[in-house]
Amino acid sequence: MTERSIDPLGSTVYVAPQDHEDELRRELGQDATELGPRLFAAPGPPRPVMWALDTWIDPVRIRFGATIEGANALRALGRRWVHFPVRLFRRAALIEREVPALADEPIPFPAPR
Repeated sequence: MTERSIDPLGSTVYVAPQDHEDELRRELGQDATELGPRLFAAPGPPRPVMWALDTWIDPVRIRFGATIEGANALRALGRRWVHFPVRLFRRAALIEREVPALADEPIPFPAPR
């Protein structure tokens, strides 16, 4: 059985817009690595980039054996996480179903912070 661990990546992760992966890859430079489709990691703090759809600060990698261990790890992180699987999509969907996420309620403009 795999022991559950939550390890910081020590980098910033960027999500590229659909069909603009090459632009973001060029913008991030040689030290960026591709984690999956549309997903890139670059060491250090966030960089000023134009081609990032989203930027994840202080991301972590969660290693686990059973899907319930993955769900428990996400629960331990709180409700501020995103479901963005790059492989094992069915397993990721099972885990997502076990963990309550934030409601996708529209935020009226202007809204208090």
